[in-house]
Amino acid sequence: MQITFCLAPITYICPLMSFLFPGFLFAFAVLSVPILIHLFNFRKFKKVFFTNVRFLKEVKLDTQSRSRLKHLLVLASRILAVSFLVLAFARPFIPSATSSAGASQKIVSVFIDNSFSMESIGTNGRLIDEALRKAHEIINAYSAGDRFQLLTNDFEVRHQRLVNREEIESMIDEVKTSSSVRKISEAIQRMEDIKQNAGTEDVSHIIYLLSDFQKTTADLEALRYDSMEKIYLVPLPSQKQNNVFIDTCFLSSPYVQLNSPAELKVEIKNSSSDDVKNVPVKLVVNGIQKSLSSVDVPANGTAVAALNFTAAETGWQQAEISITDYPVTFDDNYFLSFFISTHLNILAVNGSEPNKYLDALFGQDEYFSFTHVEENRIDYSALGNEHLIILNELKSPSSGLAQEMNRFLEKGGTAIVLPDASASVDAYNNFLSALRAPQYSEAITGDERIASLEKGSILFRDVFESTSADKNQIMDLPVVKKYFPVTGGGMNQEVLLRLQNRSAFLSETEKGKGKLFLFAVPLNTDFSGLPVHALFVPLFHRLALLSSGTLPTNSTIGRDQQAEISDSALGGDRVYHLVNAKENVDVIAGERVSEGRHVISFQNQITKAGNYELKNGNRISAVIPFNYDRAESNLDCFSGSELEQIISSSGMLNIKPLEPGNENLSVTLQRINEGTHLWKWCIILALLFLAAEILLIRFFRVQVKPHQVI
Repeated sequence: MQITFCLAPITYICPLMSFLFPGFLFAFAVLSVPILIHLFNFRKFKKVFFTNVRFLKEVKLDTQSRSRLKHLLVLASRILAVSFLVLAFARPFIPSATSSAGASQKIVSVFIDNSFSMESIGTNGRLIDEALRKAHEIINAYSAGDRFQLLTNDFEVRHQRLVNREEIESMIDEVKTSSSVRKISEAIQRMEDIKQNAGTEDVSHIIYLLSDFQKTTADLEALRYDSMEKIYLVPLPSQKQNNVFIDTCFLSSPYVQLNSPAELKVEIKNSSSDDVKNVPVKLVVNGIQKSLSSVDVPANGTAVAALNFTAAETGWQQAEISITDYPVTFDDNYFLSFFISTHLNILAVNGSEPNKYLDALFGQDEYFSFTHVEENRIDYSALGNEHLIILNELKSPSSGLAQEMNRFLEKGGTAIVLPDASASVDAYNNFLSALRAPQYSEAITGDERIASLEKGSILFRDVFESTSADKNQIMDLPVVKKYFPVTGGGMNQEVLLRLQNRSAFLSETEKGKGKLFLFAVPLNTDFSGLPVHALFVPLFHRLALLSSGTLPTNSTIGRDQQAEISDSALGGDRVYHLVNAKENVDVIAGERVSEGRHVISFQNQITKAGNYELKNGNRISAVIPFNYDRAESNLDCFSGSELEQIISSSGMLNIKPLEPGNENLSVTLQRINEGTHLWKWCIILALLFLAAEILLIRFFRVQVKPHQVI
């Protein structure tokens, strides 16, 4: 424990001086020994008779003066030598402004950034190796009685406890690079929680962050200003590196049909200041190369590559997109999965007779499994097996049906509402209100025409031939004789077809993961010419195909802990495994049902990117793609001066960047945390004064000047 010791002569010389062991200052009593020796050991002069008394007095006076000077110098040397020896044992130091000496105990938390970017090369080799070396130096700057915590991006449970110095030294040696990515604010918050478990208030908490401080993860602006912890940032700069990486991939259409052309878009980014030409992009589906292309990526820009392919089999498709880039390679692959159905289930719930136009469109195509059911004979338990539900001219939509449709839409299903010509508008609005969908108004009779369609919607994309003229000017859209105006809907409504008077003819409303399409007319020629118009077939065909998409949530390793899967793939008291045979990974996945949704949890068990099969026995229930976090792909980092500027401008006085250079970090921290130690100088000065005493005794002689006698 460091205690400030008030000693008048010393504090007069240096009032800021403190001592680690002030009890040794009582040893200044030893100074009386050389003083007593000096007082009681005077040199006895021998009388010598000489004929001339005047010369004798001169010799005597000269010899006594030089002898007295010698004794005083020897006495001073002895006093100073003993004084500085006593001070050396008392361990004097000048405390720094950030010294934590007042606390009886210290908690030292060390965060080691072990993300992929730490594989970069710095001035002394790999950044991760330099971080481990500096972590050891930090630990060595503290005593064995202090307590320590180690934290990495993995946020392991075993790192949420305090350990002694030997344990943390061993834990540091075990740190390896990981796919997990954490923001600086997350790491600090995690380490601040450890102080609550210390069991005492008289404790000083010191946090060290060893990282390259990438600009995408070093969110210093999110830190608290009232934090009591001392936080030291230790930046580890890397050599400048360029990186080209796959940011994301997506299908141009939400559905892929068997033996039909499909397109995959790949977004590639360049984080360097130089243009990159001819970056090869390869697509592999189910282990077979399907497409190969190349793309030019501008400096600090983005390019999109289009990969065309044709699916040759149904079921789950496991896609891998890859580029070639060096030296940063962890983000050169992107994994994707999608499902191709053997057929598409469509259920028409009829208020009266089945609709002949729907029968003609879906009933003759083997790809569509088209079934009918009467309004009062719906099997609600089987609705989850359908892709598309058409509510065709219901007489009185019930609240029970509204509840089931809510569940169906939340899980990702698609529904179409065709109003009944004679139904009560109030009954429909009660039903639609339960779905939080737009409302109907009373029917309006009058000749109108569909005037415009939303060309940007996925529903009409690639349906019409591209021309230089405006499509709405050259297309002959259906005439409407009578319709139910659609109103309301809010922000989640998109009008896809609009009448000349700007009223909605077809609107789309998002509900959970599903979509609800609301028509203003039934499929009846008394209301409109849509059933016999050329627009009818592509419109309803696209509505059906859009309902077939089955694309699981793309999970990011280290960030996502669960994924929602279609309930048709799961169920029962079974054990599910996430399997990747290529990486030799097989982990047990947890399953739970929340509000009718089946959720698979994996709790950070997946650490390698790839497509993982969710298996129950030998049956593949789903394929979940896992990709590395792209936050690490941008290699721009804050320098030490930039960190200091951010900290000073934000007024965070408890945070300080450290750049020790080639100096051992233990020495730097000892100087920062304890102040400037002076004991070495005391030892040196004590030795110098002892040497001065020896030299005085050995070479300082009292000589009598010769005098001539006349």
